[in-house]
Amino acid sequence: MSRYSSHDLTEFEFHDAWADEIRREGDALTFWVKHLNLHASAPENPYPQDMELKEALLTFSGFQVKEYCLPGYEDGSAETHPEQRFFGADAEKRFALAAADGLRLYGIYPPSSQERPHWNLEARGKTELYFTSAFSFRQALMEWEEFAGKAWYVNFPSNP
Repeated sequence: MSRYSSHDLTEFEFHDAWADEIRREGDALTFWVKHLNLHASAPENPYPQDMELKEALLTFSGFQVKEYCLPGYEDGSAETHPEQRFFGADAEKRFALAAADGLRLYGIYPPSSQERPHWNLEARGKTELYFTSAFSFRQALMEWEEFAGKAWYVNFPSNP
């Protein structure tokens, strides 16, 4: 693949991207991403606006799931479902199950503070309608060949 970005995932907008063919081999996690956007400020983007990549391969080396969280909710009746948090091997298993048939990504965000030193993922899978996961990695590599066009939000009515 001719274009790549390493380490800095903040160059990308993951909202509503689709991750597919998710594979775990040792400490590496790889998946194909569609509907992923590259920010105009990224060195690899030759265009003056955010652009959608046609398809990209994301590889995390040293990938570890630190926490897997199902948010609490009320189901409209008197029943309340409390938040559920999983760590270590339980978090890894939950993440693998949720990602087995692909993920709709709502976001991948950098660490927010020293108290929250891990990257965060918001997504839905076939087994979970919504979950968050804190994770770490040693290196990330995004590879792609071509752009599909302008990001969907570039000409959105609220972005003149």
